[in-house]
Amino acid sequence: MDYTALVYEYIEEGENDKEVIEKSLGFFRDAGFSHTYISLACNWKRWRVGAPSWAPAVGSRLMSAAALCVAELAREFQRPRRIVMPTGDPLGEVGGAALALLMEASPCQCVDCLGHSHPSPYSRSDGMPPIVTMDGLVFSPGLTKPDSLILRNLAADIRAASATRQGITPRRHHVCPPATNGSAQAATEKVASQDELGDADTLATLSAMNDPKDARFEPTVFSGTDINDIRLPEFLDSWILRPYIRMARSFARVETDVVMITHLLLYFTTSVPSAAFLYWHFTWVHGFLHFIMQVSYIGSYTLMMHQHIHMRGILCRQLWAFDMLFPYITDPLMGHSWNSYYYHHVKHHHVEGNGPNDLSSTVRYQRDSLVHFLHYFARFFFLIWLDLPLYFLRKGRTYLAAKMTFWEIGYYGVLYGMYQLNHRATLVVFILPLLLLRSGLMLGNWGQHAFVDHDEPNSDYRSSITLIDVPSNRYSFNDGYHTSHHLNPLRHWREHPVSFIKDKGLYAAQQALVFHNIDYLMITVRLLMKDYHTLAKCMVPIGDQIQLTLDERVNLLKRHTMRFSEEEIRAKFK
Repeated sequence: MDYTALVYEYIEEGENDKEVIEKSLGFFRDAGFSHTYISLACNWKRWRVGAPSWAPAVGSRLMSAAALCVAELAREFQRPRRIVMPTGDPLGEVGGAALALLMEASPCQCVDCLGHSHPSPYSRSDGMPPIVTMDGLVFSPGLTKPDSLILRNLAADIRAASATRQGITPRRHHVCPPATNGSAQAATEKVASQDELGDADTLATLSAMNDPKDARFEPTVFSGTDINDIRLPEFLDSWILRPYIRMARSFARVETDVVMITHLLLYFTTSVPSAAFLYWHFTWVHGFLHFIMQVSYIGSYTLMMHQHIHMRGILCRQLWAFDMLFPYITDPLMGHSWNSYYYHHVKHHHVEGNGPNDLSSTVRYQRDSLVHFLHYFARFFFLIWLDLPLYFLRKGRTYLAAKMTFWEIGYYGVLYGMYQLNHRATLVVFILPLLLLRSGLMLGNWGQHAFVDHDEPNSDYRSSITLIDVPSNRYSFNDGYHTSHHLNPLRHWREHPVSFIKDKGLYAAQQALVFHNIDYLMITVRLLMKDYHTLAKCMVPIGDQIQLTLDERVNLLKRHTMRFSEEEIRAKFK
């Protein structure tokens, strides 16, 4: 039966059947849509699930109510669909129809539609709760457009693999709505397998979004929203936003990076004057508010500087002087001692790659042990100022050891002088951010390199992970693509999703780990809680991993967190 036939069974209003609605909602929860935003409609009225009082029921039969729920989901996603529900077992046939229609409710995956003309239900910023699909993937409303496309692509792979195991050829009837950008184009129709449909079109769309010469180019302007989701009055859009974007594109090193100009303006109009004012006239209220503001800035700033230290700047060449000097003003306000991030991350971590000589390596630790984590944390927190110069000396890099020592001693000397000037302001402006940042760096790095394959621990695919989540990628410049970053540290942050799709087959062949709906900090927390069940549910299986049950995923993750003995280190790290 064609579950997506464009026929709609009309439901008469007037039956106050609360039990029918409860059964319908129960069906959706059992089917895996526990967090789906379900609307019940009756004629032109709409009621939200969980309202204080029950609205009139919309049908007298379970299948009819379920059909209307799914139809309203489709309408909520701006792709109106009508369905005819089959007769028979509601938890079987209706389930198939519900899933089919939910997938049809999403925008198509063609170049003209994907992430461009039609808003995706999987990438919304209007307060909608996450969408949970039948395969357990959670599509957060805050996902970036590239993340949404990639997660949908991986979901299609999972469905295709599942269908293949059941002897079903995974095919999808694909209808492209008329394009809305530029001249209207005729709708096209094609039938293609999920992998044929997904990979090429997803890659083309992601590449186009990064290409200033393409009509679909989208610079990142603000961290919290995509440019096409910004809705301003015509006057503000034409006279403020668009001119600002044009100007910022000319100032940025890479034209996609308008957001970095936005961040610099933000820091120099809030953090810098606020810190200066605290030294002139300190109050605890202002100090508290300043610190809270810095807490909200530190993560994004650090990942902006992560791009800065790898690219040796984020601004155009004409602004080289400011590009070189501004970190000496803003770094201490965000908890960074001068140049320490560059020396540790670029000159050390990416050289050693989480191997046994990496001062932030996790391989000697049991990664779900709180005692081991505290040892790891304390050594970095209290001794990195000494360990890193000694490392450079052992490697014969005396010049780097001297420079690292000079900047670290200079930083603490200035900190001491500022403390003598105003100890309360120095506590709030410099010391608390320093403590917070170094704690966050260790919590994050533990999560980034917690899962290491014992068979090939020196493989970047098997000693780092990829995250598709909101905090890591929307607010932290695609830091979730950690495997891609280790494969090519000079790769621009906007190119990580493109690279992932290009090399998806290699990721799968190398048994790389991909997670979603969780960030590095929460991976660390879940590991220390030994909550492998949650981590396994957050895993996005690729390649042969798709066949694993949840318990088998748990066992896989447990194997990857086991510590390496010194004998294993000598044998496997050569």
